[in-house]
Amino acid sequence: MTSSATNDSPVSAEPITFTLRALMGERNVTYRALADLTRARDPEARGVTYAYLCGLASGREYPSRRSLELIAASLELEPSYFAEYRLAELRRELNGREVGFEPAWRRYSELVR
Repeated sequence: MTSSATNDSPVSAEPITFTLRALMGERNVTYRALADLTRARDPEARGVTYAYLCGLASGREYPSRRSLELIAASLELEPSYFAEYRLAELRRELNGREVGFEPAWRRYSELVR
């Protein structure tokens, strides 16, 4: 399920539908308990709901960067552990409107070499 990233932080190559359930099982955490943990980690105290977590695990929901950050913090992981977070970061790096055309083009050029 995991492999080592270049900075020695573990990462998952699996989608969150597999990863989340496995992590919760390893840590013996229920959906409700994880929802409570995310609320405790959220400065706005909103967190991630039980229903949303169930949706992520079943594939009915697609995770946002914010939800992945809260889940990762609650499970004492880096957000980049999740493949969907790494994809979101890459999309941001390639978004000329968000980072500017030149940085986005440079990043794209690096990737296609």
